[in-house]
Amino acid sequence: MLTGWETTPNLNVRVRNDTGDLFRFFDATRQVEFPGASVQATVRTMVPREIDYLRRYDQAKARIQAFLEMPDHRFDLMLGFLRQKRGRFSTRARDREFAALINDEVSAIDTMYADLGLAEF
Repeated sequence: MLTGWETTPNLNVRVRNDTGDLFRFFDATRQVEFPGASVQATVRTMVPREIDYLRRYDQAKARIQAFLEMPDHRFDLMLGFLRQKRGRFSTRARDREFAALINDEVSAIDTMYADLGLAEF
């Protein structure tokens, strides 16, 4: 069955035949399956990965604070710089934001970052 229609004088559409049976039982299976699959992927993949990252983050923080105290915002900044360079301090970060660190501290942080596997994220 086709939908018969015509244009009205004010440029709307008027349906000329009974189309109730065409739209009464709309099948939204695919529209529902997509968000369902997205939620499933999030719960099975992304959430465990995020939990693993947070566990490693906490371990990194505890290890670094064992020999070097810094406020949380500085620690977050440091991990951000390390993440950008796959576990190494950039020259800029080393010369500006973390100029107070001695070479042994930088080496220890680089090693700890690699040992914890934070470069995977």
